[in-house]
Amino acid sequence: MGVVRYLFRLLVGVWVGGLLCFGAIVAPALFQVLTPEQAAHVVRRVLPAIDAYALVAGGLLLILAFVHDGVPRSWPQRIRAVLLIGMTACAALSAGWVTPEMDELRTRANDSISSLPREDPIRREFGKLHGVSSALALAELLAGLVVLALAPGPRRSTSAG
Repeated sequence: MGVVRYLFRLLVGVWVGGLLCFGAIVAPALFQVLTPEQAAHVVRRVLPAIDAYALVAGGLLLILAFVHDGVPRSWPQRIRAVLLIGMTACAALSAGWVTPEMDELRTRANDSISSLPREDPIRREFGKLHGVSSALALAELLAGLVVLALAPGPRRSTSAG
């Protein structure tokens, strides 16, 4: 079962690390050195890949947890399962709703949200969706840190001798 525990930690670690690296390092750097439109093009390539990874990893993690522990019986196992489902749901919302809506708004703005006046309804709606996107990513990140803390450990012996 050591392989299951290792894969579990690896999948969660890559998920959390990817979110942290993108949000704290890559996205800010892109918007510092590129035009807003160029940076947005890169983000539109990266975010769907992060979401796709999250959707696959979420399913695999639930399977691995079940293989290791069976049906969640303890509170840590239950909390971990709920958090994994929540993280995967956040990624699904991002991939299936937020990102497509933001892409639609970019298209309506001729691919240049930043050139619209601040009071423009398209820019304001885009800003709201960007906030939702950021909140979903933060929720995934924070939940992922808790999931790492609750990752499956070695099985305890049930025999007394």
